[in-house]
Amino acid sequence: MRNSLKRFTAGILAALMMVLVLPSVVFGESEVDPAYLPLRMVFESHNAQVLWGEDDNSITVEMEGANFVFTAGSNEALLNGEAMELNFPVAHLGERTYISLFDVMHLFAHPSGEFTNTIMDTVATAYQLMELMSVTGMGIAIVDAETGFTWTRGFGFADTQNNLYVNENTVFALASISKTFTAIAVMQLVEQGIIDLDTPVVEYLPDFYIAPSPLLGGDYRNITVRMLLTHTSGIMPALMGYGEISLTQNPDYMNNFLANLANYSMISPEDMLFSYNNNGFNLLGVLVASVTGADDIFYGFANYMAENVFAPAGMNNSGFIVTADYIAPYLANAYTNSFTPDEISVFNGLPTGGMFASTYDMANFMHIFLSGGGDVLGADYIAQMHQVHDFDFSASMGGMRYGLGLMNQTSMDNGFQFFGHGGNLIEFHSEMSFDVDSGIGVFVTTNSATGIFIAQAAASGILARAVFEKTGELPHLPIASDFTATPIEVPSEELAAYTGVFLAGNLYTIIELDENGNLQLVLPAMFEIGVTPIVPLSDGSFQSDVLGRMWFEVVEGVIVLARTGHFNFHLTALGMPAELFYANEEFEAWVGTFMPVNEGDNRQNIAVVSYGIDEFGFAFSQTQTLNLLNLTSALQIGNDNWLMLIDNVERDENGRVIAYETIGQRFERVQ
Repeated sequence: MRNSLKRFTAGILAALMMVLVLPSVVFGESEVDPAYLPLRMVFESHNAQVLWGEDDNSITVEMEGANFVFTAGSNEALLNGEAMELNFPVAHLGERTYISLFDVMHLFAHPSGEFTNTIMDTVATAYQLMELMSVTGMGIAIVDAETGFTWTRGFGFADTQNNLYVNENTVFALASISKTFTAIAVMQLVEQGIIDLDTPVVEYLPDFYIAPSPLLGGDYRNITVRMLLTHTSGIMPALMGYGEISLTQNPDYMNNFLANLANYSMISPEDMLFSYNNNGFNLLGVLVASVTGADDIFYGFANYMAENVFAPAGMNNSGFIVTADYIAPYLANAYTNSFTPDEISVFNGLPTGGMFASTYDMANFMHIFLSGGGDVLGADYIAQMHQVHDFDFSASMGGMRYGLGLMNQTSMDNGFQFFGHGGNLIEFHSEMSFDVDSGIGVFVTTNSATGIFIAQAAASGILARAVFEKTGELPHLPIASDFTATPIEVPSEELAAYTGVFLAGNLYTIIELDENGNLQLVLPAMFEIGVTPIVPLSDGSFQSDVLGRMWFEVVEGVIVLARTGHFNFHLTALGMPAELFYANEEFEAWVGTFMPVNEGDNRQNIAVVSYGIDEFGFAFSQTQTLNLLNLTSALQIGNDNWLMLIDNVERDENGRVIAYETIGQRFERVQ
């Protein structure tokens, strides 16, 4: 699994680099320039048949209206029996044959004009990433709302068994991009005066209840609509059980949502911190359905969205309900990788993750959203969605801030800021990114579990490339680093203030003093990075070979690794005392591996959860997901905080934990 994670990390870096600067590709001893693409993949995605000659040197491509014959190592080819010359020779490496991007663009007659360079880069990136990451199918859209420009393209297969290729009408599951559309529905009701953003939700939903956090308190009666939209409500973030994911749509999940949520407690007081929250948007969906008079929450919400959002946006192949004659005929199959099909999962929390849409429909939506809202939503209310909630460093996520149903992200690579939203189910991964000032939007979607990092990396990279091609510049945050800063000596007693265990999402790091009183960064052995120095600099920052430029701040008495990189990139790793994480005798009963137990056709994205003790004596959990993530978290054993979500623990005769439940999902020990 660690090797898979390394491969995915390499894929992210490759995506960003390939989008912004086309790489050279080395075949044998010579360097081939420009970018080369897999010949078979390129032509098969255009419904062609690719055949190797008996001499293992010639390749025949048969497609409607054209018959090509290529020769490995040569730029001479035949088109319908007539000689033609390629710009670059066809290259052969191992069992694969490659054709230059420039020749592909020429053969398929891509017209020159708007975003020519961006599109060439995008085509190259798509084919290269699909091969690198073993992705079956991909859809991409680029729009410019100021000029009306639209470019959509499908790559690879929607259905390998029946040789159906992805096109602009192929439908994908968009997962959490649903949140942006739910936010639009809420803002429509705000525009109509039916809902007020700063009114407590309980005034609209009298049956809404959730207990205060046993550790931190909170009062559900103060939770407003705005807090739900900005992920600051403090409520339990997810209900993974109860049929949240299944193979067939289950209306009971939404219809019983309020009753199931009432069984749990808040995780923090309201409006205290940002915590990405699926339940918050499901609650907004209940709100939309309820205030518009629906008797059935599941279908009421879906029908409202169809009539009031998708129809006026011209999104005729999008929705939340899958039927035999709607969405299903156009829906891409799901794949673990480019060779292995999987059953399609549906997300029954419709408002937070249950939407389906085509690339063509998403292009239509981005045009409307970036040009004032059309018949969907007034321009003033779209502007409100882009207003970023004012977090301090202790409450924001790495590189990400939230508006109303929109993420405001910062590229750590170049400081470029943009809006949008992403979505990840098990096999489907999508990203919508746009730059408001230039009117450019990009949408990327895939149907393979192995594509989990591709959509986000590709979308942001394509967007940056398009903005630069249109405007000649790439807006970015002010550079925070003083490049003239030099290393300085700081007494070890002052450096001790920066030590501790720092938690950032699913990663924990240790900052400590070495034997000479200097700071060093220590990652657990499972991350295979080891110990690296942290050097204080004259501008008040620190330099790390792993995290780059680092800034610390003190927020409410807590040391916070607040920013990394040269562009003020928010990291927000909270410093915690090491003694909180040391495993005790009770935790030893948990050490081992557990798997989720699913009833009926319910599914769970979690494959296994393991509990262990690392080389520092810290307790940790490791969660492996079906979309091939490996998430490691340090556990706060010292205050039992990690047990907040654990119920119904079962033990064997020796006291060893053999089963437990967490937010509605049962797990049983497998080793």
